[in-house]
Amino acid sequence: MTTFRRRASFVFQDMLPALTVEQNLVLPPRLAGHHADGKRAQAVLPAQFGLADRSHDRSEALPGGQRQRVTMARTFVTEPAVIFGDEPTGALDLRSARDALALLRSVVDQYGRTVVMVTHDSLAAPYADTVVSGGSLP
Repeated sequence: MTTFRRRASFVFQDMLPALTVEQNLVLPPRLAGHHADGKRAQAVLPAQFGLADRSHDRSEALPGGQRQRVTMARTFVTEPAVIFGDEPTGALDLRSARDALALLRSVVDQYGRTVVMVTHDSLAAPYADTVVSGGSLP
């Protein structure tokens, strides 16, 4: 299980509201028992996520698309090989959902990460290398 935790990360639908952007980003290493300071978080924020000036904001100060970017950025702090997403665009408007999907696609292309996503959002299919449709359950 320890190896899995170091190699995988999860994109949740929203950031933790009681924490700032930076606190949300350093949470995964802290939960894993590692020292986590803001340096790695600050390195991740401007690179892909456009949140460098928002590190001290809490979720209520951010629009939904930026909150979702925080949850995606949080997955990169531990530099996982595999990223799992459960409806990562579920709470977003159409434009924000497209931006989030494009960001996930760029992660695959630029950093060689694997993204496994469960979604009902048909907009996500063109961003995927492989789409598996489950159909209906018996």
